[in-house]
Amino acid sequence: MKAYIRILVVILGGISFVACGNKVESVYQDETCIEWEDFESQELTGSEIAFDEPVMQPNQLVVMDTLLITINRKTEKLLHLFNLNTKKKIGEQMTMGEGPNEMISPSFILGQDSVRLYDMVTSTVCTYGVGEFVSAPSLVPSRRYKLSEADFFSELVLLKDKLVGVSYRPDAPCYMFNAAGQKLGAVGNYPEVRKPIPIWNGWMPIVLFPLAMGMIVLPSVISLLI
Repeated sequence: MKAYIRILVVILGGISFVACGNKVESVYQDETCIEWEDFESQELTGSEIAFDEPVMQPNQLVVMDTLLITINRKTEKLLHLFNLNTKKKIGEQMTMGEGPNEMISPSFILGQDSVRLYDMVTSTVCTYGVGEFVSAPSLVPSRRYKLSEADFFSELVLLKDKLVGVSYRPDAPCYMFNAAGQKLGAVGNYPEVRKPIPIWNGWMPIVLFPLAMGMIVLPSVISLLI
């Protein structure tokens, strides 16, 4: 019986050795390694700002000059506005919906002087003037267009006059769009697999496990019959 247990240990050890020996190696094209030493250490200090009304629980915020704009999900209006000088709430804008001046899931597009919002549900980009957020009774975009890629569930970043976002598609990690929302192309590459995974590697434990169990059970059955 001990001999069978020793054989079982050898088999299981072989499975572990083969599994560890078939690791998949991946590499990014034109990769650049960044070390901790490449970053400068800085001490950050902040001060708490108390407004006359609660800021609620925004999932995004942006500061434009002396204006703080927050995006909220569980409020009647999606956008809340605060004056950083007076520490007062000065307004709310935009209701949730699919109307011409509404959005379902807005997010800020950072990197510009005007305010741009992207609705990830409808793939729509809207541009507003900063003054409109304060003075207009209802937000009306000065420009509105849709991305050529439908269901593009990513936040967008403005790079000069181009928009870039994570694609979540198999062909490339990022997509780039022009100022009209048309896709210009893919950006970046996924890692390439240097060592393919052998097909039999995944089946080997399934085949050897019953064999190993049989080596334990069979001697016990034989001993009972004898």
